[in-house]
Amino acid sequence: MRGGQVFAWLASVGHWLDVGGNVPGNFNAKATESFQEGFRIPPVKLIRAGVMQQDIIDILAANSRVPQSNWGDLNGQLNALDLGERRLHALLDEYGDATIAAALDGAQRARRDADARQHRGAAGRHLSLTTTSSTTTASPTSRSRIALDLTIAGDRMRLDFSRSAPPCDGPLNIARSTTVACCYVALKHLFTDVPANAGCLAPIEFVIPDTTLARRLGAAPGRRLHRDHPARDRRDLRRVRARPRRSAPTAARSPPSTRSRSRAGARTAGAG
Repeated sequence: MRGGQVFAWLASVGHWLDVGGNVPGNFNAKATESFQEGFRIPPVKLIRAGVMQQDIIDILAANSRVPQSNWGDLNGQLNALDLGERRLHALLDEYGDATIAAALDGAQRARRDADARQHRGAAGRHLSLTTTSSTTTASPTSRSRIALDLTIAGDRMRLDFSRSAPPCDGPLNIARSTTVACCYVALKHLFTDVPANAGCLAPIEFVIPDTTLARRLGAAPGRRLHRDHPARDRRDLRRVRARPRRSAPTAARSPPSTRSRSRAGARTAGAG
């Protein structure tokens, strides 16, 4: 928070050891639906008005084979956010809010300039890429198409996955957030002069229909990557303010309790 307003959202993402499902560790190569990969929790507030929501902690603990390990992972991510908040404030205090905001805008301008150069170059304005992948362990010869149509017009880029195959029966589906992240990594390697921050994605249009395996919805199984569906195995925790540590639960189903926080805060946890 800067001047009573949110300047930026901090995120901590990490793999947890076990979140239920058919197999320990949750990588179920034979999964045909997300329920077989782990329990599902929609985005909820982990901390409300500065108080840790013990009922959420109890649900997380009761659905894992290793609740103590998950508790440690959760605290590690929350502490990472605490440190991130302090360092972001230090950066803003040293250089000023306007300078940091301009850096984000500068990445957007650099991205647009790079697209404009490609548009004027001889490489062409449209590119189509297609690959196939085995979709199930039960039927290894069954293959699904991942197709990308890349178009550059002026200073904007369009990445279109409309020709990709529909969701498959095996755990190879991904969500929109994962598809965007994969494209971001590829572009970062192609355009090394463009700063790697959120600004560089602003001039890019993503077309990812929810009828394809590149935008997994519902109960279809998915890869062990971050996805915007609640059933996922990487935890994405977002918050505005910090919070102190708490001791680990003594049992998977410990009684609900509330404790005051030293500072008001709000976080959102998505698990599954």
